[in-house]
Amino acid sequence: MTETGEQERKVAHPFARAGMGVGPWRFVGVAQIPPTSLGEANPDAYNNALRDLPKLKAGLGTCACCGMAIMNIFIVRDSAGDLWGVGCDCIRKTHRKGEPIYDAAMQAKAEMDRMARHEREDRKAAAIRARLADESVRAALKAQPHPNEWRRSQGATLLDWADWMMDHAGTRGQMDVGHVIERTVAAATQKGSGDEAGKEGTDAEGQAVQ
Repeated sequence: MTETGEQERKVAHPFARAGMGVGPWRFVGVAQIPPTSLGEANPDAYNNALRDLPKLKAGLGTCACCGMAIMNIFIVRDSAGDLWGVGCDCIRKTHRKGEPIYDAAMQAKAEMDRMARHEREDRKAAAIRARLADESVRAALKAQPHPNEWRRSQGATLLDWADWMMDHAGTRGQMDVGHVIERTVAAATQKGSGDEAGKEGTDAEGQAVQ
């Protein structure tokens, strides 16, 4: 490479230095590599997901800019129309807020994070519902008073509160039910262990007297 060519390479955009065509680059969208767990659970769905991935010049699984492995592929189009896959961090590091490619990519990242958070919350809520369906859990909650004084005076229990919260409360309220279940069950288990230990002690004393 000539001295002039080397100087041009040094001042060129990182995408250009990585061989990603000529700018300007525009953000197109996001594709995701399917998780291997999908392949184990449903090979056909996994293969279909792989087949549906976009055709890129480079960057399908590894960032075309830095070479790091990526599951979330942020797709950019160069001035010639070729598509390249990069990681979100490489767009963040090579562009600034206010640039269309930066703003569009960060908006897509925020939406992905929001959807992932909702999926996690849905899984947690489902686990709490399954826990609440356990008869021993329901019995432990039913043995405790309702947290609201008026409802408590009407004979309502902690189980009534938990059922109502899971049917009407938002995510935070449902997560609170999960915490209450764990605390209540732990207390009931500890009390049961103490009662059993006390019974064994009483039986031993009775045998000694005999």
